Amino acid sequence: MSGMIDVHCHLLPRVDDGSSSMEETKEMIRIAVEDGISNIIFTPHIRRPWLERPMKKVTDAFEQVRTWVREVYPDLGIYLGSEFDYSTSVLQETPEKLYGINGTSVMLVEFKPNDRFERIERGIEAVEMAGYDVVLAHIERYKCIVSDYSLVKRVLELGVVIQVNADDIVKPAGFSQKRFMKKLIDQQQIFVVGTDAHDTKYRRPEMREAYHIVEKRAGKEYAERIFCQNGRLLLEGEIG
Repeated sequence: MSGMIDVHCHLLPRVDDGSSSMEETKEMIRIAVEDGISNIIFTPHIRRPWLERPMKKVTDAFEQVRTWVREVYPDLGIYLGSEFDYSTSVLQETPEKLYGINGTSVMLVEFKPNDRFERIERGIEAVEMAGYDVVLAHIERYKCIVSDYSLVKRVLELGVVIQVNADDIVKPAGFSQKRFMKKLIDQQQIFVVGTDAHDTKYRRPEMREAYHIVEKRAGKEYAERIFCQNGRLLLEGEIG
């Protein structure tokens, strides 16, 4: 496998509900590197209660991590992005809170697991109208889409690309999600995979096992695309 790109994780220390310290961040990066991850896009949450944090807190944490990475893992690429929990009020009242992946217009967007599809559809359209290209975070968590696979097509017709979590490929949460993930892989509708890692125990930054599952089911070419190649497109501001 080529170097994998983690396009979705919460490894920055003390900026959201992910890493709680610089020491935990260092251990999470060690886990990621040993697992074969060569590039990491940090995606701290844009949502309450962290909505009011100054951007400087995020950039200072990123610079602290980058200084350490340069010394310890000089070949590891790290980049800053965000994960926007869709909110009309943020788009309308505080659009300056939003920032895309690596300074581009590509935005990782999430919704609530129980949101109706109508809200997801309206939200995607609103983010796009604000000038962003949307990567839909962990589509396998939205119950309305998992229960009606035809909605995947409607999502793609909106010009969105799909991200899934590596853990949900390895250990799906129940039969419905397992069946849903198999369809996504078989129909090659996943664009990128991320870890959505939050800690060193329960939500670790690991992708290798998920890569091998996809490789076995859909072939090496597709696995390389969604774990390694398409993440580079996001860093360049492209979604396909």
